[in-house]
Amino acid sequence: MKILVLLLSFFSFSSSAHVRWFIDSSQVPDMQFPIDIWTVFISLGAFCYFNVCLWLQNKSVATPLNFQQNMHLKTNQLPWLLLVALLNLLLILGISKGEFFAPNLGLPVELMQIGMALQLAIVFATTFSIIIAAALLLLSTIVMAQIFPFIVLMDYVFELAALIIALTLIAPHLNSRDAWLGEK
Repeated sequence: MKILVLLLSFFSFSSSAHVRWFIDSSQVPDMQFPIDIWTVFISLGAFCYFNVCLWLQNKSVATPLNFQQNMHLKTNQLPWLLLVALLNLLLILGISKGEFFAPNLGLPVELMQIGMALQLAIVFATTFSIIIAAALLLLSTIVMAQIFPFIVLMDYVFELAALIIALTLIAPHLNSRDAWLGEK
């Protein structure tokens, strides 16, 4: 079943819905997403990135005396680690395209470096502390509120707020460095 899901991920049956958000409905282009070398490269890169995240997570939890026992990832952690990995992948792709969280959020030229640095800081922060990444995500949301009009933010604020809350609540269970937050 896992192989079937992996194979189906290479074929997009109707994936042009996201493209239609940013244009007038009378100008819907006929979009094709062929499988080329870049698609395969990005998919393999995402797979490798996710496995590196899992390895780093297991390494940060493990202690020398209890190494074999701690190397087994709890099954309830996997969806949350996948969320963190997908967030990082989204940010990395946005950085490579020069976007600030979404294609329609164009930063002014004088703030472009700060926006890219903030996104990159979130990616790096997730490797050692999810709480710090959530705090940087909150900072990014505050920066967005200062730059973009309210009507543009309505598409993103609720999603980012839910992501920040989720990362904050699950961080003590995913990373040993964030365990202080869950102590009673």
